[in-house]
Amino acid sequence: MFSIKQLIELFIEQIRSLTSRDQIQNLRHQTRKLELSKRHTHHFLKSEEHTNSLLERKRLLLEHSQQKLQDRIKNSTGKLTNIIKQKQTNEHIISLNIHQLEDQQYKITTMEIAIKKINHLNNNLENILQENRFLRINEQEKLRSIKQISFQQRKQLITHSKRLHVLSINEHHLITNTIRNLLEIIRLNHICHNFDTIEKV
Repeated sequence: MFSIKQLIELFIEQIRSLTSRDQIQNLRHQTRKLELSKRHTHHFLKSEEHTNSLLERKRLLLEHSQQKLQDRIKNSTGKLTNIIKQKQTNEHIISLNIHQLEDQQYKITTMEIAIKKINHLNNNLENILQENRFLRINEQEKLRSIKQISFQQRKQLITHSKRLHVLSINEHHLITNTIRNLLEIIRLNHICHNFDTIEKV
């Protein structure tokens, strides 16, 4: 038979055993939870590593794309700079060509006016030459008449001879001037022809 004290100790021992069993069960339960948490954490870390790897690849691709874009921008900027310089050069050349064209047009207009004046002067000289020829013919006729009249009119003959000589000299000068003006017209026409040839080219 057990004494009360022994019974009490036995009861306490049983209680302790039950308590230890519950604690063991709790510890096992907590261990399972920790194991599940560990697995979940492991999967999460693997997922994060995979995500980080993808992000790293994307970062490298973006850096490569950014470098290519910067190179293209640099290349395009260089081309644009060259185009702007070429445009400025072309504008300068066009400005010079316009100035030269205006200058040539002014020279052509001036030469056309000069040619008109020379033509007008030549026409006047031609008229004067015709008049002098007519006067010379008249004087020659008068001279013939005077020679036939008499010896007493020799002074008049001499006077008319001198006048005829002066008219001949004037006629010679007019012919010389006409030839000179014609040569000038030929030279100006040659210059105009050269200008026309240059403009057509």
